[in-house]
Amino acid sequence: MIKESKYAIFEYEEQDENIINDLIDWLDKNAIMIFNFFDIALNNNKVKIQILKNKHEFDKDYKISNKLQEDYIVPDWCIGFSNNNQIKIVSFNDYVNIPSHKNDTFELYKKTILHEYVHYVNFLFNQSKNCDYTEKYLVEGIACFLKKQ
Repeated sequence: MIKESKYAIFEYEEQDENIINDLIDWLDKNAIMIFNFFDIALNNNKVKIQILKNKHEFDKDYKISNKLQEDYIVPDWCIGFSNNNQIKIVSFNDYVNIPSHKNDTFELYKKTILHEYVHYVNFLFNQSKNCDYTEKYLVEGIACFLKKQ
């Protein structure tokens, strides 16, 4: 299924239909603040956010996207990532079954999407400034700061 918001295109399974509007509202309320932080124009930039059915599917995609060996074990805490103009995240329905996230709330899940969205906007910022990358510690620090964690 696909649903478009002001700032993203969500691709998701039927199991996530009950949360998609909350995710869209959350992202749309926070996107402007993130673009303002990086001082870049919103234009018509829309990130593709793919909500993967379960952790197993996420892990397979993560390994392929990051050119990792098949036998690489993706840590339990890793449930989302941003790769240039897209974000991938485990479905909330499976997220709560992952041992390191068993006690996490929907609010934390939304903050993870926001964290990855910060990485996406950082990528746009780098493109606008003809910069190849931002130091990893700085990118993670900015993402944690902007999602208020």
